[in-house]
Amino acid sequence: MHKPCESIFWQCRVRCCAGCFGSVFYSRSNLHSVWKSSYAATFIVFQEVAQYIPCVTVIPWKGPWDGEDKVYFPPNIRIFRHEYGRVRRGELRLEEWATMKKQLFEETIMHSAACHEWQTARNAKRAEELQHTRSRRKSVIYDKLRALGWGDEIDRLEKEGNSLLSTHRVVLQAKDLTEKAWIRIQPQLVKLLEEIRHE
Repeated sequence: MHKPCESIFWQCRVRCCAGCFGSVFYSRSNLHSVWKSSYAATFIVFQEVAQYIPCVTVIPWKGPWDGEDKVYFPPNIRIFRHEYGRVRRGELRLEEWATMKKQLFEETIMHSAACHEWQTARNAKRAEELQHTRSRRKSVIYDKLRALGWGDEIDRLEKEGNSLLSTHRVVLQAKDLTEKAWIRIQPQLVKLLEEIRHE
C-alpha cells in the first residue's frame, strides 16, 4: 500500500509524487498530443494566454523538459484548447478571452496561496503531534526500563550525549506504546542495555 502523497500543486489542482511528476506534467514543446492540431497553428494563440495558464516552475535540466522552465498539467491544456474553439468560431474575441483567462488566473493564484498556507499550517501541526507522540512513547519506554533496573545505563547514555537508545527504531516510532508492543520490543532494548553495561 502506498503512503498518501503530500505533494500538492495547488495552482494546477493536482496531487503528484516526485516519482510521477515527470510523466504527469508536460513541457510546452511536448504538448502535441494535447493540441490535436499542428503546434505552429496553436503556438501563437498559446503565447497570448500562456502566462495565465496554471503551471509549475521547474529546473530545465532536471527532467524531460527540453530546456523549458515551466510545465503544464494536460487537463488544463485541454480546457484551454476547448475554450479556444469559441475564439476560432468567432463566438469570442481573442482579447476578451485573454482578459477572462487573466482574471481567472489571478483568482486561482490567490486561492492557491491560501491553500498552500493552510497546508503548511496543517503539516506543521501534524509534525508537532507526531513529535509529542514520540516523546510520550520514549518516556513510557524509559520508565519501564528504569523499573527493570536499567536507570544507571539510561542516565549514563544521556550524560554522555549518546543517542543509541533514544534514536533506536523501536523507541523513535510515532506510536503510543501498548503492552503488546512493549512485550515485543523489551528483549532487544534489554539486550542493548546489557551491552552498554558491560562496556
